[in-house]
Amino acid sequence: MADLPPPSTVASRFVSESDLSAAAEKRKAEWKAAYERLGQAPPEQPENQAYDPRSLYEKLQEQKDRKQEEFVAKTSISAQFRGVDEEEAGFLQELDMEKLQRERQKKEEIEAELKAFREAQTSTPLASSPPAPASTARQSLAAAAPPPPLKLPKKKESKQSKFLAGAIKRKSLADGMHSPLSLYSLASSCCRHGTSIYMNLSHAPFSVCSIV
Repeated sequence: MADLPPPSTVASRFVSESDLSAAAEKRKAEWKAAYERLGQAPPEQPENQAYDPRSLYEKLQEQKDRKQEEFVAKTSISAQFRGVDEEEAGFLQELDMEKLQRERQKKEEIEAELKAFREAQTSTPLASSPPAPASTARQSLAAAAPPPPLKLPKKKESKQSKFLAGAIKRKSLADGMHSPLSLYSLASSCCRHGTSIYMNLSHAPFSVCSIV
């Protein structure tokens, strides 16, 4: 019994629960007062967790294993390819409907513009068309007009042609006088009127030399 420490010394090694609660309330009040001096609200204090009899190594190893499992789950192939949930499917369907509506509206606007253009083309009279240029009008009139008559150049009769024509005419008269029928008619006429005819036999037959 002499070896045992005095009771007061043994009792001083243990702390009661009431002392721990009082110390926690004191720290909380000091923490709140410090934040009030800074003009900020103090953050919420975590609640007292249950007592864990494990060592620090076991606690850290548990946290490491948990992070490794989360990393493997994120990088796995099955996590990269997943199905579309209902919310995403509804959003995609709304986008498709908006796209179809815009395309339908654009198509209706184009059809309305084409219809208005056709109506304007059919209702516009031909007289309202812009006049053709002067050169184009002259070309069209020239194409429609009949071609002018072709004028042949007049041939100038030369003196030589006139002389030849007179010679041919005189020769034809002389030939007519040299014919027997003409001489016979001339002799008969002269006999009736008492006129003598002298023949020149040195030249062509029945050539008249002179009439007395």
